[in-house]
Amino acid sequence: MPLNQSPLRLKLNSMNLLKPNKISKLIRLVILVGLYLPRLCYGQGLVNLYTIPANMVLAPNEESSFYIMMDNPDNTEVDGVDIYMNFDPLSLEILEVQEVFDWALDLNNQVDDLAGIVAYSGGNLQNAPSSSLTLLKIKVKVKSSALPSTFNFDFDRVSPRQCEVAADGFGILDQSTSLSIQIIEECPEIRILAHSPIIDGVFSAGTSIIMSNNLEILNTAVLHCQNAQIPESLELDPGTELRITPNHCISQGL
Repeated sequence: MPLNQSPLRLKLNSMNLLKPNKISKLIRLVILVGLYLPRLCYGQGLVNLYTIPANMVLAPNEESSFYIMMDNPDNTEVDGVDIYMNFDPLSLEILEVQEVFDWALDLNNQVDDLAGIVAYSGGNLQNAPSSSLTLLKIKVKVKSSALPSTFNFDFDRVSPRQCEVAADGFGILDQSTSLSIQIIEECPEIRILAHSPIIDGVFSAGTSIIMSNNLEILNTAVLHCQNAQIPESLELDPGTELRITPNHCISQGL
């Protein structure tokens, strides 16, 4: 027996387990198990990240806010979150990142305006939340030099700093839905006659909604047909869903 080889190594060599191709296959197997074991363990306990609203229409110099939400349909106990979002720094600036859900540990809350990155991490040592949550409120402003365009405010799922939601040390983030932002030249004006078709869409803050009875909605609002009367004006968060029916029956709130 060669002096530089132990009985165990000789046995492994005879089994061809230490050959380079065998080792690489074992490494790949270990990596795959590490990636998919959490999904197999939790099964129906996966969560999703998304934004409210799902899309916004903004003009240069306009400010607006959106919320980052976590959908947790199976009420899985969540230990913490890592949120990394990419934005176009030539078109947008981040005015504020406000924590809505109060994590016990605020591990990271940074904005890189040059690279176009929002980074946030929070976690709990105990009393893990087990429901759907509003995580963050992010306030943005369109730069005066921004050109008309459409782009996504993306959840980062591909770089070394990835979005993740953790439960018992396992990653349980399934899907993430990015925010779509459209930049227009100026805020439009929409006129609605008494018998006009239904208008259903998302409009920018400052959009003038001129009704047939000369009532004006000052800001974009969440409007749904609930047999309510039109107020003289609404000042709600911009950028969310707007629905106005021909008979002008609307109500406030989601």
